[in-house]
Amino acid sequence: MSLYRLVLGLLATLGAMCLAGASAEVGMAPALSGVLAIRVWTPHPPADDLVSAQAALRQTAPQLQPGAYPEFRTSPRQPVWLALDLAVDPQGGPWVLELTHPSIRAADLYFSHADGAPVVVRGGRDTPMAARANARFPATLALPADTTASTVYLRLKGTVPMRGQIRLQSLGEWRSQSRMQLAAMTVCFGVALLAVLYALGRAWHLRSRAYARYAALGLSIAATGVFISGYGETWLWPWVADWRGPIASAMACVSAGLALLLAECAFALEVRAPRFALLLRVMGVLCPLAGVLGLGFDLAVHQMLSHGAAAAAIGMSLCSFWFAWRTENRAAVWLLLGFVPVSLGVGVTTLAVAGIIPFTPWVLMAMPLGSALEVPFNLYGLHLLEQRRALVLRSRAELDQVHAPAGESRQAMLRRLSGHRGDQGQATGVGLLMLLRFPALAPGSPRLRILDAVNVEHFLHSMMVAAVRPGNHLGRRSFHEIVLRNPLDASDAAVRGLVTALFAQALRSDRFGIEPRDAVLRIAYGRLDTALLPIEGALDRLVDALDDSKQAGMRRIEVALDHAGRDPPGHGAAAR
Repeated sequence: MSLYRLVLGLLATLGAMCLAGASAEVGMAPALSGVLAIRVWTPHPPADDLVSAQAALRQTAPQLQPGAYPEFRTSPRQPVWLALDLAVDPQGGPWVLELTHPSIRAADLYFSHADGAPVVVRGGRDTPMAARANARFPATLALPADTTASTVYLRLKGTVPMRGQIRLQSLGEWRSQSRMQLAAMTVCFGVALLAVLYALGRAWHLRSRAYARYAALGLSIAATGVFISGYGETWLWPWVADWRGPIASAMACVSAGLALLLAECAFALEVRAPRFALLLRVMGVLCPLAGVLGLGFDLAVHQMLSHGAAAAAIGMSLCSFWFAWRTENRAAVWLLLGFVPVSLGVGVTTLAVAGIIPFTPWVLMAMPLGSALEVPFNLYGLHLLEQRRALVLRSRAELDQVHAPAGESRQAMLRRLSGHRGDQGQATGVGLLMLLRFPALAPGSPRLRILDAVNVEHFLHSMMVAAVRPGNHLGRRSFHEIVLRNPLDASDAAVRGLVTALFAQALRSDRFGIEPRDAVLRIAYGRLDTALLPIEGALDRLVDALDDSKQAGMRRIEVALDHAGRDPPGHGAAAR
């Protein structure tokens, strides 16, 4: 509870900071300074110089900018020249011209000094780290305090299609916004780090794969945000500055894969929807692999891979939530609530990177903010999942006490049942072998997909507990099939008593949230002498008998289990 209070307190602080920043930005439309108009020219080689740009831009009609921050667009194939008509208050300097996109390789600003001398200010990713004014956007250009230029010329060059804003602010305003955004980013990463550490502790304590995968996912999303924001290369790893974009795209692919693996693990889809679970596992491996292999390609290709991985992760995760939603799984509701802000953050960032929406300082906050907002919802959802997992583990512990080990393989089960002997250590002769099948609960069946996997597992465990009798030994042939052997007693009275108890337990399926139509039980049994017929062959005959009985609608059938392979001497249908 203390962790939740801490997380909620941090989120409240973050919300207040974001509201304050947004309100400040809304009211920060400069009254005495700003960009009045913008003219755009795309040069053709070899006319890519200041003189040619000035001559061409004088012939270009100005585009009036009604807002405080006009937009710019660039193409990866060739540079773009901009002529900006400025209204600068000489008393408000010095000034900062910020181009809000992290992937601008070169931004060269040309203007005249107060004394008429030409001035060139360079920025962008090609600028050395020590010469950059901003960690978020390398194309942040500082203008002298006594700037009086009414028109400046800007040459932009990038490696991918870009769309961003041109922000002319005083140095004080720019520093204030930068501090606000840095503080908000710090709170976001702090919340994410707390969630990762908590999840790692729970994963270690509970031996939980869901918590472990959630911790890995949270760490991956945080690392992606650190790379995209630029703070990582500024403070942690300046040597990877040139690889900022590719590494961010690779980390996004890793995050997509981990999200798919978390969804597959959290909702037990390997039983209810085995093909879809297999698809999630395959995509969970392919997405990180595509991100790593994409490092050898151009940045544009790599970003296409990351966008495809993000779209696949969001779509397939929503499908897994739909599966869980149909089972009335409360944990799925909370995990879905946590999934929404993360998806929105990823979507906003992806649209900005693709150039569909303009890159702004607050776009960099989308993924960290989404990862912070999902923390309380996802942690509570994982808590509910672990409660359900503990219920299954308690049921399995009960089965361990009746000699039906949890997770036992089919071959191990057959060897165990074949090895049972009488009290004197000798072969017992004729004994009972029984196969129980719940057709509606078969892996991948339409009915199982809309049932709660935990309730189904608990119900099947209760059926095995109900079959406990002196001398009975139990095992699972598959998820929906139970094998019972009693090498000591195969009398008709013992069979009738056992069948009655099993059907009586099946009639109480509503206690586990299982409808009567989903608890239909089919039983095949016979007297087995392992000296004449191995248990593997006998079990195959029981399986064939149940398969043949489908057409007749039988629930119970007696089969002759000897080496001669005679037809069954008789069969009967039970009440259910």
